[in-house]
Amino acid sequence: MSSFVQRTSAALNPRATSQHEPIPGRETEMVVNSSGGVTFTINNFDYLDRFLIIGSEGGNYYSSEAKVTKSAIELVKKCLVEDYVKTIDRIVEVSVKGLGIKNNAAIIALSIAASSDHRSTRKYALDKMADVARISTDLFKFVEMTRAQRGNGRLFKEAVQGWYLDKDPSSMGYQLVKYKSRDGWSHRDLLRLYRPKPSNPEQQANFRYAVKGEIHSEASKVICGAGYLQGFYNKVSKDSLPGLINKTIEMYGLSWEMIPSELLAEPSTWDALIKNKTLPFNAMVRNLGRMTANGCLATMSTSAITVCEILKDKETIKKSRIHPIALLMALKIYQSGKGGKGSLCWVPNYSIVNALEGAFQLSFDNVIPTGKRTLYALDVSGSMSSMVPGSDYISAREFSAALSMVLSKVEPIHHIMGFAHSFINLGIHPGMSLSEVTRKISGIPFGATDCSLPITWAMANKVPVDNFVVITDNETNYGKIHPSQALAVYRKQTGINSKLAVLATSVSSFSIADPQDVGMIDMVGVSPDVPTVLNKFFA
Repeated sequence: MSSFVQRTSAALNPRATSQHEPIPGRETEMVVNSSGGVTFTINNFDYLDRFLIIGSEGGNYYSSEAKVTKSAIELVKKCLVEDYVKTIDRIVEVSVKGLGIKNNAAIIALSIAASSDHRSTRKYALDKMADVARISTDLFKFVEMTRAQRGNGRLFKEAVQGWYLDKDPSSMGYQLVKYKSRDGWSHRDLLRLYRPKPSNPEQQANFRYAVKGEIHSEASKVICGAGYLQGFYNKVSKDSLPGLINKTIEMYGLSWEMIPSELLAEPSTWDALIKNKTLPFNAMVRNLGRMTANGCLATMSTSAITVCEILKDKETIKKSRIHPIALLMALKIYQSGKGGKGSLCWVPNYSIVNALEGAFQLSFDNVIPTGKRTLYALDVSGSMSSMVPGSDYISAREFSAALSMVLSKVEPIHHIMGFAHSFINLGIHPGMSLSEVTRKISGIPFGATDCSLPITWAMANKVPVDNFVVITDNETNYGKIHPSQALAVYRKQTGINSKLAVLATSVSSFSIADPQDVGMIDMVGVSPDVPTVLNKFFA
């Protein structure tokens, strides 16, 4: 804690309070953060957004995964009591728009709602189940999590039945073949347990395939294709297999999960998947290393050119719902030339590296620049060295640097700085590649955190700033003045009605933004819609 003299000084000059003390008169709105500093606390629904978008996987610098998840579960329950419709609608929106790093947090939150003691809450959540659990793996997770809380009930049974019956036979067949089992559940288990009644021969044939392994002529095209493939796989010569595989992929629209693993070592198999557009965007991104290793993505090959074109297609990226973090992680892994697991190695095709960098940029919303003077301030303190939830390869500081490159390309008049307990000249600029930027920021020494530094630095150096953008985990603990106080002083000294946007990188209830100041905003920094939200706020 601060000394008597420091506490007395703060009382005499409320414009400057140590970050270890609450601002006088605002004590009830402020809490001690995980690093011992004092910050504002955000409302439950803003906190919910952080959880839904960032998730709890891996925890953060200060808290374990279990602790973050436990806090998030209690948070979701509070939000449901406060307004269950608003809570569930936001869960669905984040999931459908692909705002979350992964869909897991939305599934967890919806399973809590679906297990509520309040029937209306439970029904509304289960009515939205198919919107969040869009694919089989999501369904299996949702079933496991919901049964762990409440078990079976009529509404739950009807929701699972509806998931199977409401899909057209072709889509359902694809799900049955592509995702046979996950998380201890299979389609066979669910179909036998919840017994959806087929309303046509195609549905009946699809369900027979899932439960008994039987393939009837009425089954969907992809099921027949999988059966056809299995039929000739062990009966023909090895030399004739590639041609038959390619023909089968073309005829039946098979995806890579439906191909025997031995054949996935053949570049011709991947060539056929790419040519026939049956390799989903997310799967393509995850398998870039594998396809490069087996020769499919050789320099200037037809498949490599096609893959680069796909990575440069904004509409394809948008439809895939891939998160920017996933693309940044794919870039880092692909450029390293080796997989995170196993011994797979490859020589990166730099056309694909460049296309991945472009895809990361395209995964964010496009906006019209405001033309205002913008300072992007990156927290590079010790706590920002922790991995972004859901990623084993990207630290919060690396993501913040990559995000600053995206944002700085929007606003032509800008400056990028780093800070911990002191100002740090990062030496990065928009002309650098993402790989150069992430490498550069990874080598910066750790330190404590003073989130007021971007503002006090601008004040001391007489830098005119319309908009401050601070990318941080909000664990400030070092400064002699709170960021909100510093901004008030800056506004008074410069006459500029500056705004402050705080982009959070971790799941917590802390924020340096003053919730009572309309010129400050707190948002989730890893959301793909950050440029749009910033643009509206600054305009």
